[in-house]
Amino acid sequence: MVANLGVAATFVATLAPWVPQLLATTPNAPRANLSAWIWIVGALTMSVLSLTRAAPREARTDYQALMAAAAMMVLPLFMRPATRFAVTNWPTVAAAGAIFQVAGLSLMQVAWLYLGRHFGILPANRGLVVRGPFRVIRHPV
Repeated sequence: MVANLGVAATFVATLAPWVPQLLATTPNAPRANLSAWIWIVGALTMSVLSLTRAAPREARTDYQALMAAAAMMVLPLFMRPATRFAVTNWPTVAAAGAIFQVAGLSLMQVAWLYLGRHFGILPANRGLVVRGPFRVIRHPV
């Protein structure tokens, strides 16, 4: 249970870069866009799934699995919202990027919901999910 709390707390910590946009009150301050809201909802969903996940039948805990899991949990903390420069100087590229980002984040959120209690950070046998996007793609997240 302590590990589950730690994982849930890490997902909540990934929201830190978005807090200024969420709390922006001045008219010229950048506000959270659709991508930010999808990421926020996803991080909160993953926090809940981390607390309710099923215990694995077996888990892989070698250094490669631990390093990959650590990188996956730490690297999102370095994400920063896009600057106004990218949006104002290259509007077509920014629009295409936003479309791909929203589509990718949406697919990821749907896949996480289908994964449900089978979710885990380290590679582990929590059963095979074959519903929803997992029916088409082995690892849609």
